[in-house]
Amino acid sequence: MSLREVEVLQWTAAGKSQQDIGDILAISLKTDEVHQRSARTKLSALPTAQAVVLGISMGFIDPK
Repeated sequence: MSLREVEVLQWTAAGKSQQDIGDILAISLKTDEVHQRSARTKLSALPTAQAVVLGISMGFIDPK
């Protein structure tokens, strides 16, 4: 997983919306969607919530 994919999932896990994530990371909504889709694909997850859970269980994301 790329650093940006991990960042996007980390912020998603923190409850941030796609708009919030775009603002925080200074990226467009489309770019955020691309990173989330790529992370889901790499983790073999369907919804983003599943990708977050898998990311936590695999140690990519800190559940804070």
